[in-house]
Amino acid sequence: MDTMHISENPVQLSQAEREDLIASYPLFCLLNSTELHELALLAKEIHAKPGDVIVEQNAVIDRVYLIERGTASVTKTVITVDSKHDINVATLQKGDAIGLSAIGIYSQTGMRTAKVMATSQMTLLSIDMKDFHQFLQRPDVTYPALQNATEKILLMQFIQETHIFSNLKKEEMQHLAYGVKKIRVEKGSVIFNEGDLADKCYFILSGQIEISSVRNTVNSVVAVLESSCLFGEGAVLENGRRNATAIAKSDSELFVINKAQLEFLNQHNEVISAINEIRMKQIKPIPKKNVTVIHVVKPEGDKVALVCNQETTLRLYGMEKEIWEEINGINVLADIYNLKHNELNNLTILDLYQSVLKLKEMDLVTLQYVEMKFTHHIKYFVFVLKKRLKFWSKASRER
Repeated sequence: MDTMHISENPVQLSQAEREDLIASYPLFCLLNSTELHELALLAKEIHAKPGDVIVEQNAVIDRVYLIERGTASVTKTVITVDSKHDINVATLQKGDAIGLSAIGIYSQTGMRTAKVMATSQMTLLSIDMKDFHQFLQRPDVTYPALQNATEKILLMQFIQETHIFSNLKKEEMQHLAYGVKKIRVEKGSVIFNEGDLADKCYFILSGQIEISSVRNTVNSVVAVLESSCLFGEGAVLENGRRNATAIAKSDSELFVINKAQLEFLNQHNEVISAINEIRMKQIKPIPKKNVTVIHVVKPEGDKVALVCNQETTLRLYGMEKEIWEEINGINVLADIYNLKHNELNNLTILDLYQSVLKLKEMDLVTLQYVEMKFTHHIKYFVFVLKKRLKFWSKASRER
């Protein structure tokens, strides 16, 4: 998002002056008086002094500006093999816009193409992109191309602000924003049913999604997910079927990320690590009731777990045996990792998850999604912090 050093001061422009400024810009020539009035009400009056940075190059566009008074310089940073320098590309003045062109959004990528800095005292009207997009959705406002552009920019803005995707490069953000689909689902809509084949996952922009599953013929709610939650990705990554049903508890907006998009994210180590961390605190392995465990020690001293599931006897060795010992129907994966990562020095989140999947394939456990509690958020934050401090300390010693 833009790094702005400018501020809002007491209003100096009248409503009529705001409407005149908006009406004078070519893009808005089709708006009627009512629409001009409503758009002017959404605008905020901004004042800048010489040297104030209004927008930064390569930031995601989060608002657009119309200049009522003053001038600004537009500079672009050019990077070559052996140098980096700024070049002046334009001077803006009264009646010009920042972020807009005569036909729509100035940038085709959703990122600022240059830096804009005030060169005199300035008065501007600033329109937040979310407000602008909402205005464009009115049935009587006919700017379909502009509406689509603002939606993609909002997706990029949301991606940038979201923990899972915060480490993506700008090109990767663009790839994701222009590849995913946003849908609106009404309260009560079924997004997927337990047992369905999984070919996409979902990211909640707004609203609430209820996750439920049938346990002993009784349908029970296991989680209610809200904004910034990713769900449904597990079955996609495992090429499997849904282990729960997802229903919109309220009118909601979702990103739909298909399997190809998820595989693109799966190649990004920091993204998949963030996804795995979220899943670690949401997934609880539960041992099946028909399982009997017998620990035996071989003559050479190796400890083995004999697991009897109905008429089948299985031997667990190494990591699977160690993980199995901590599966009690209470611990989520994060708890198990916390208990075992010191004992098993090479244990990674991925190792733990794959071991649990192997136990699931052996029909020894089921995986249940749990509702996140505030206290659990704190415990997990401490757990992740300790893990990362340990990594940083190790890296520091190696240096």
